[in-house]
Amino acid sequence: VDFENNYLKKYNLLFQFCSLSSSVDTTNKEAIHYREKLIKINSKHFELAVRFSHWIANIEDLPDLAARQEVIEDHLEYLLETQRLCAYLLPVEQETLLYHLKLTGSLAWQNLQKLLTSTLTGQIEINGELKYLPINEIQNYYLHPDKNLRKQAYYSELEAYSKIEHSVAGCINSIKGESIITSTLKGFKSPLEKVLIKSRMDQEILDALLNSINNNLDIFDDYFKFKASVLGGSEGLSWYDLFAPITEDSNVYTITQARDIIVSSLGQFSQPMKSFVQKAFDQSWIDFEIREGKVGGAFCSNVQSINQSRILVNFKGNVKNLITLAHELGHAYHGYCLANQTMLNSSYPMPLAETASIFNECLFAENTRTVLREQDILVIKESLISNAAQVIVDIYSRFLFESQLFDLRRQGPLSVEDLKKIMIDSQLKAYRNNLDKSTYHPYRWVNKPHYYRTDIDFYNFPYAFGLLFAKGLFSHYQNDKIKFISVYDELLSSTGKKSIDEVGNELNINFKSADFWDRCFNIIAGEIRDFLNLYENFK
Repeated sequence: VDFENNYLKKYNLLFQFCSLSSSVDTTNKEAIHYREKLIKINSKHFELAVRFSHWIANIEDLPDLAARQEVIEDHLEYLLETQRLCAYLLPVEQETLLYHLKLTGSLAWQNLQKLLTSTLTGQIEINGELKYLPINEIQNYYLHPDKNLRKQAYYSELEAYSKIEHSVAGCINSIKGESIITSTLKGFKSPLEKVLIKSRMDQEILDALLNSINNNLDIFDDYFKFKASVLGGSEGLSWYDLFAPITEDSNVYTITQARDIIVSSLGQFSQPMKSFVQKAFDQSWIDFEIREGKVGGAFCSNVQSINQSRILVNFKGNVKNLITLAHELGHAYHGYCLANQTMLNSSYPMPLAETASIFNECLFAENTRTVLREQDILVIKESLISNAAQVIVDIYSRFLFESQLFDLRRQGPLSVEDLKKIMIDSQLKAYRNNLDKSTYHPYRWVNKPHYYRTDIDFYNFPYAFGLLFAKGLFSHYQNDKIKFISVYDELLSSTGKKSIDEVGNELNINFKSADFWDRCFNIIAGEIRDFLNLYENFK
């Protein structure tokens, strides 16, 4: 156990240094070289880890040993979980063989999908000039205020994907086919059961979550219809208007101003939170600058080996950037709360990964209501509602698609037309009558990297779980701030060791009950009503 903790501490520090270095400068060949070298080194560790798991599985008196040895007592939950998971491990030689075959199997297909989509271009007319742009730049026009450009981007994207549809269909068929075979070989009933077991989550919890989502999809109706009316959608909201903002995010904040607002809003939660956020800014944990060679978007990487985090953003100074900073600092704070745990006790399941980040978004929105101008408050409210619509409605469509994909893949490979059909069917079930039916997106399976992950399937429902759980937590906080603050840090600290059920029990939350999930949806419904009323009054 001590060896494993020490190995992970050193390996993760080195790997994150290389990975982060290549993120801030994608042309850094040295960082990329050493990252690949570390991956090869780690492949040797894989066999040792499998042997260790098999050895642990044969120990019958772990609780008794824990009473006599501190290191076992500290890691008892991890060791018991290792025993449970060992029931799904093949013999060492077979696990090692599968690991190496994967390099030229699903991982190769994943890399091909990345290559095909990252080098794909589309055409769009801007100011009378026809331009050929990378597909990710084309997608950025979905956020543009000009409806014509958004519409062009939509049709340009569809045309571009049609050129690679057969190749990418081969990728998704191969990856999901491999997942079915390996899951069956290891004794899982399905790839979904594998995800649930590794997420420390019961099927009963997932069923309660999905049933509540299905029963509450209508809370977004008013928002979608209102947005369609503002953007001129007579037949419903067009797909290319789905991401377009209806509020104007025109204010520009300096990094210093952003720091002051973030520290003030998040710092109202607790002194440890305030001190941590100040430290993140003052010790330069955040890379703000937009520059050539730096990856887009934003992320947080917790570097537990040194009890720090690194945050990458592309800061333009708008209000949404402030929300992003609050979100990523939530991930960082989660890492801070895990600092007292060992490496083996700090790996939390996917459904809990967004807990602290979305909780921070709620904190930020609540505590800036009297600080920012009304237009900025509108932007914040719309951003959170738009995100909730994506994380609930679109994520639900992705779950439906992947479920159907696996069901059909067991019978054989799916054609491009099969994939397009089940994608549109899934979108119809999730968005229902809110979108213009002539503008659904049949190629969403081409451009979503989550479908091509080789280590995890169903990388969708955890986002919905995380958002709703965070909303529920924030409601607990508002009802009794003093009591909640006293348990929040410990709650985050325990996520690396406890099951989903056990984390809920910390706050008397029953994830298997529809009542909890329905209450969370009522919170979102209230946020939508508040936004629509504020928008009407502001205009």
